[in-house]
Amino acid sequence: MDETFYRQLADMLSRGPLVVATVIRTQGSVPRQAGAKLAVGSDGTLLGTIGGGAAEAEVIARAQTLLQTAVPVGDGDGESSPAGMQVSLDLNSPPLGVCGGRMHIWLQRWQGSLAQTLVAQILQALTQGQRAWLITPLHPQGFPYLSLSDSGAEHFAPLPSRPQLLAGSWVEPLLPSPTLLIVGAGHCGLSLAQIAHLAGFRIWVQDDRPDWVTPQRFPVAERLCSEPFAQLIPHLHRIPQLYIALVTRSYSLDCQILRAIYHSGLTPHYLGMIGSRKRVQTVLRTLTQEGIPETAFSRLFAPIGLEIHAETPAEIAISITAQLIQVRRGSPKRMPGETQGVGLPVSRRTS
Repeated sequence: MDETFYRQLADMLSRGPLVVATVIRTQGSVPRQAGAKLAVGSDGTLLGTIGGGAAEAEVIARAQTLLQTAVPVGDGDGESSPAGMQVSLDLNSPPLGVCGGRMHIWLQRWQGSLAQTLVAQILQALTQGQRAWLITPLHPQGFPYLSLSDSGAEHFAPLPSRPQLLAGSWVEPLLPSPTLLIVGAGHCGLSLAQIAHLAGFRIWVQDDRPDWVTPQRFPVAERLCSEPFAQLIPHLHRIPQLYIALVTRSYSLDCQILRAIYHSGLTPHYLGMIGSRKRVQTVLRTLTQEGIPETAFSRLFAPIGLEIHAETPAEIAISITAQLIQVRRGSPKRMPGETQGVGLPVSRRTS
């Protein structure tokens, strides 16, 4: 989960104890996969989801029972001991559903100074870009703890890059929210900022027109940049999960930015460029004539976005965000009609 989840979790903890439900294992067809979380507050507040419906309602009921049956600690501070339990849900028949699969969910009580300290440590690791893992012992009296080194817990070394069960514990890497740098503050950039932010991306916007990159136009952006793209590069090298979407107003700007990316050695997790087939080919031909190898941008998504026959800025932003999610989740699948790669014959309007 990202910083937004844990910031909201900290707020919930300030109002009282809560239970965090985490999907730790699945079998067959299920609404959410391992790693999905739902927090249930003692005041009825809910945060996140493990799939909704009757199955989630059952987990909420179990979490509320866990909140009500905690055993007090004998240290006189009035707090309750951490408690956990596993719930297995069969989704093969009503009332829980007919998906056909099975979900195994760990419910963990979080309360008081112990939990508040842990959330503070998690947020510090995420905001500072530290490598960190949240380790939850699957024991009724266990409680999660943080490891800041992949060799910090000898019985887990090396720690995994994806959430998984290891040695009787649930081990999940904590990754900062991915940052999307939108280059181009036109109509498509404006819509993309809004929709990608809803999908969990931190938003940066760069455009050399100061009047276009304002907080009024981009209220969700963490950083607005009107300086030349090249001046941003030292900052971009420090972002662990960097996604870049070029939605500029001209192919010459695309050439300028791709040139800067190549010569700086910047390797974003995702790089996409808007434009028609002709525009994409013109940009790449220009760079090749300058001596940049054809293979330099073999991972460029151009035309950008999944093919859903998008036309309006909002539709184009949705198609781009869908592709960002696909890359972020590491999906090997292709949607019907999807196109990907350099110079494919799919139209994308300019911004």
